[in-house]
Amino acid sequence: DKPVHSLLELNRELIATATGKEIRLLVQRNRESKLLTARMIPETDFFNDKLIRQKLGATLQPLTPELARSLRLNRVQGFLIAEVDENGPAAEADLRPGQILQAIDGEVPDDLTQAAKLLFAKKGGERVKLNLIIRRGRGNIYQLFSTATEVTIR
Repeated sequence: DKPVHSLLELNRELIATATGKEIRLLVQRNRESKLLTARMIPETDFFNDKLIRQKLGATLQPLTPELARSLRLNRVQGFLIAEVDENGPAAEADLRPGQILQAIDGEVPDDLTQAAKLLFAKKGGERVKLNLIIRRGRGNIYQLFSTATEVTIR
């Protein structure tokens, strides 16, 4: 319960706070004080597949070596678009299940948490550029194409 006087000190205190522990902040502004209480949670409890679906209207599945092999991909990098919500931003941008999301605004996320953070940084109505790999063809005969599209975040 020691006072913090700068953003740097606040950041240090927050980092040192254990997950699940409550923290109290006394915020003073214009001669008014307000006591706020917050609970520290793991970032994966917030930055996850649910947030991605909320912002993008699609469910992403991390590529595993097995999944990449089954899709005949040379690299295990990106996310399989597993589902697309009808009438959601991804559907409006013509994203389809089976496509591979490789980058968000030119950044290649390492995991779903990082992908969710990139999308969370966008406000509703802003556009995000998605780099994709799409398959064209039928059955065992198909080609892979790299493309990019823009999606309006909700």
